[in-house]
Amino acid sequence: TAGKKIGQTRSLINDGYYNTWDEVYGSTVEKAYDAEKLPGNYQLVDYNSDGIIDDFDRVPYGYPDRPQNTYSGTVGLEWKGFSIMAQFYGVNNTNRSVYFNNFGGRTNKAYELGSWWTSENTNADFAMPRWSSHVYSRGTTDIYDGSYIRLKNAEVAYEFNKTVTSKLGIGSLRVFINGNNLWMWTNRPDDREGRNNSNRAYPIMKRRHSRLNITL
Repeated sequence: TAGKKIGQTRSLINDGYYNTWDEVYGSTVEKAYDAEKLPGNYQLVDYNSDGIIDDFDRVPYGYPDRPQNTYSGTVGLEWKGFSIMAQFYGVNNTNRSVYFNNFGGRTNKAYELGSWWTSENTNADFAMPRWSSHVYSRGTTDIYDGSYIRLKNAEVAYEFNKTVTSKLGIGSLRVFINGNNLWMWTNRPDDREGRNNSNRAYPIMKRRHSRLNITL
C-alpha cells in the first residue's frame, strides 16, 4: 500500500476470454474453481508469474472508489419576472465497481449491459452466461470510470408584477416548476446510491414539482 492512494482499487487483470478448449487446457491454474473453467470464461493474467492465479495477482487499477475531486456550479438568469436556475454537481478520478449477478440460481435478476460471449462473438462485453459453474474472478470487467456530471437542481419560475397582484388583491404571486437529479452525463452503467455493489443499492430518484406561491 506504500505510495498508493487510500482506498486504491485493486483487481485481477483480465485479458480476453478462453475461446477454445485448447486454451482452457493450456491455461494457468486458478486458485478456485479451476476445474469448472469453460470456453467463454475470462482469461486472467498471472501478474507475478508464479504459476497460479490468486489474490497475489491483484494489482492497483485506476482510482479509489472515493472521488479525488468534487465540484459544483450554479448558473441563473432573471428577466422581467422570469427566472431560471440550474445547479450542476460532478466528481472525477474515481472508479465504481458495478457487479450484476449473472444467472447462478438468481433467475429473478436479469440485466442487459452489453453482449455475451459465444463461439461466434469472442469480443463480447461479458463472459458466457452459466447456470451453476463458477468464474473465479471477473477481473476489471465490472470496474467503470465513476466520473459524472449531474444536473442536481433546476428551476424555471415567473413572478407576476405588482399591477397584476394588486388587481387580484394579493401581495405576490409566483409560479414555478423545478426538479432534482434530472440528468447525468457519465460512462457508468447506472445511477445508484452508494459507492460499490450497486446491484444492492437503490436507484437515485428523479423528482419534478410544480408549485404556486401566493402571499396575501
